Amino acid sequence: MRHGAPARPPRFQQTRQGRLLLWIVGVALGAFLLGYIATALLVFPGRDRDVVTMPDVRGGTEAEARRALERVGLEVERANSLVHPQVPAGVVLAQSPLPGREVARGSPVRVTLSAGRERRPVPEIGALTSEQARQFLARAGFEVEVEEVENPRRTGTVLETHPTIGTMVEMPGRVRLVVSSGPPPVVVPDLADLPESAARDVLAAVGLRLGEVEYDPFAPGTLGGVVSQRPAAGATIPVGSQVHVSIAGFSRPPDLPPQIL
Repeated sequence: MRHGAPARPPRFQQTRQGRLLLWIVGVALGAFLLGYIATALLVFPGRDRDVVTMPDVRGGTEAEARRALERVGLEVERANSLVHPQVPAGVVLAQSPLPGREVARGSPVRVTLSAGRERRPVPEIGALTSEQARQFLARAGFEVEVEEVENPRRTGTVLETHPTIGTMVEMPGRVRLVVSSGPPPVVVPDLADLPESAARDVLAAVGLRLGEVEYDPFAPGTLGGVVSQRPAAGATIPVGSQVHVSIAGFSRPPDLPPQIL
């Protein structure tokens, strides 16, 4: 009578099953890890290479900022310029994000440039006198210089401005007013021996007027002619001034009525 192979003990069978289960779990875990790594590489390829540190571009020109940002793969986005009393126009005042921040490559960087000092137009001063114009410009924030020149126009009249009206000037700007000091003085002509009418014409020709006329019947000289004058001949006086004269002879006779024929 043949007998079959002896049966394995139950403990041996349990050990073999445990090893098989561990092997299955190990394979499954390895497959999971490989899948996770593959997925990470596909979804986040080269993550470290796609993160850059924001450089500091403040204080440079727009061109310098653009080169520095493009060098690390960032894009430039320009914001509105701001007036600044000290930073020259075109220099970067601010940036966003701030320097030192970590950002993704290709991110936009907003830069704000300085517009330089405030600029204002030289205002219209119309018919203001020099003093009124000076005060008006000073209240508008301008520094004012006054230059006086001889001119036929009335004293204190503003003749021109430098820069001209409407010109844009960086503040605090300087404006020079050219103002009339009045016409140049006139040399009093010599009226000696001239009759009254002739003396009047000579004075008018140089911009002067005949003032008071006195008659002296005892004065030596040509009868009816000027024997003295105030101011004296050769003196310099403003245009429009009067010259008073004394004429030898009696006062001018009154007009006589026409003769009746």
